[in-house]
Amino acid sequence: MVFVQNKLYIIGGRTAASANTSDFRDLNVNQNLVLEVGRSPIDLTQPPWQEDTVAMDGAPEGAGMISLLSLGPSTHQVYFFGGESSNQNDNTNLHILDSTTNEWQVMPPNSLVTPTYASTAEYGPSVDKYIVFGGLTLGSQRLEVHGDTYLYNPSDNSFKLIRPQNGAPSGRYLHGSAMVNVTHMAIVGGKAPGSLVPVNIVHVFDTINGLWSRVPTVGAWSRTLHSSPPVAYRNQLIFYGGTILGDHAVSQEFQILDMSATPWAWRNQTVQGTLPPKLTGHTTARVGKFMIIAFGKTGHGEVSDQLYAVDLEKWQMVSTLTLREALDIPAEAQDDLYRFAKAGEFTKAIRLSPEKIAGIVIGALSAVSLVVFLVWWFVLRRWARNKKLQEEEDARPRHNSLFLFLDKLPPPEKSFASTVSPGFASPGFRSRFSKAASDVAKKASVMSPTSLKAPSPLKPPTNN
Repeated sequence: MVFVQNKLYIIGGRTAASANTSDFRDLNVNQNLVLEVGRSPIDLTQPPWQEDTVAMDGAPEGAGMISLLSLGPSTHQVYFFGGESSNQNDNTNLHILDSTTNEWQVMPPNSLVTPTYASTAEYGPSVDKYIVFGGLTLGSQRLEVHGDTYLYNPSDNSFKLIRPQNGAPSGRYLHGSAMVNVTHMAIVGGKAPGSLVPVNIVHVFDTINGLWSRVPTVGAWSRTLHSSPPVAYRNQLIFYGGTILGDHAVSQEFQILDMSATPWAWRNQTVQGTLPPKLTGHTTARVGKFMIIAFGKTGHGEVSDQLYAVDLEKWQMVSTLTLREALDIPAEAQDDLYRFAKAGEFTKAIRLSPEKIAGIVIGALSAVSLVVFLVWWFVLRRWARNKKLQEEEDARPRHNSLFLFLDKLPPPEKSFASTVSPGFASPGFRSRFSKAASDVAKKASVMSPTSLKAPSPLKPPTNN
């Protein structure tokens, strides 16, 4: 199930097992369902499915256990990876549906990619590529499980195989996957040949650097889990139901993998209202703050045709669905994301909405304006202070200003000649300088007769 342009798409699937059926491929259905989510409330007990919206010409023939993805809710293309075709000769691993024209585009088989079903695929927005992992070999006579990781580039229809590396998950199928943020994909649980995969270790793929890492978790309610596709919301992976013990025990619990702290922790989430029945092999999608749960097999082996929704903010089951209510998401729920470092730890990163970007720009401009104002105020204040000091200096009586002018020396209180050694300068220079000092002293004594003592007349120097 995928949410594209305000519509939920469910393509293909598998019907209930029959005692007369020896080949499970006979149970695959070529049915395409579309549910438009708009302003009018949708009664989830009787959803108005549109069964003839999607063209069947070019559609995959049979489609048990497929991965259905889009580039995002606003795109018009739906990517259909893998799947179990009723035709054993059909090894096409990619179909593309144009949701505006409702026409299919069948991509030619790629020799690099092994056709599989029960694999998972996620869209990595930071690299604009799809990450396809795991699955079972399509059309094989024996059970062959794959642990390959492929990057699909929709711009040129090319696949790239990620080479095996330490930290990569082992081969598995029916596992859960989700993008935990715009850069990293998580793989949880699943089935392996002859065993189930424990959920206490989560494998995370860095789409930017092409690296796998192992992340330990604590508090797992069940040791294993498969056939339960999660959705991501508020730094959490949210699972409902699934098979928890072999192929016999089906869960009726909401299990949360909390990624907001280290180590990641599992918990059992209580939800108000009537829960869906025990389900496994169902499909899920997140529409705003709602987790949509559709179809699946019950704990009694019956196939469900019901649609359910849970409000992930209130943790409450809802009976109706509208687009306005679904998109009423708190800002912090939209923006808080986490990214792994290569060492396995993670640091918080913020995905900025347009409103936050505008706020940051306005804040930056305000900060610059404040700095400019403070600089201007400081310069103006300093200029005013200097001007005031200058005015006070101009109004002050200049008793000693003449003496300060003379090489900035203090006013002499005794004969200049008595303080200078005979060899200070030439006799002519000493005579002229002494006469100038005498004239200055006389003027100073006239300006302030009480504060200054007139020096005694200087005698001309005698030549030895």
